Amino acid sequence: MEYITPILTTQRLILRPLNVEDTHEMFHNWASDAKITKYLTWTAYQYEHEVKERLRFRENATKTKKYWTGDWWSKKQIH
Repeated sequence: MEYITPILTTQRLILRPLNVEDTHEMFHNWASDAKITKYLTWTAYQYEHEVKERLRFRENATKTKKYWTGDWWSKKQIH
């Protein structure tokens, strides 16, 4: 079994694994909001650097196939 999250692309959307470069958007869009994270398995982050550390861990673990995150990040395609 391959434990790398695939990248899915359509004309309007890209679904790809989260990575360290997504830290700022993730923190400010949902990861620091307790109203949103109450539905997740973790609590809201207080600091952006905590998100970065977590994403770095998940990114490295996925690359070495030790851990499959199953996390998706959607980006709107701009043409």
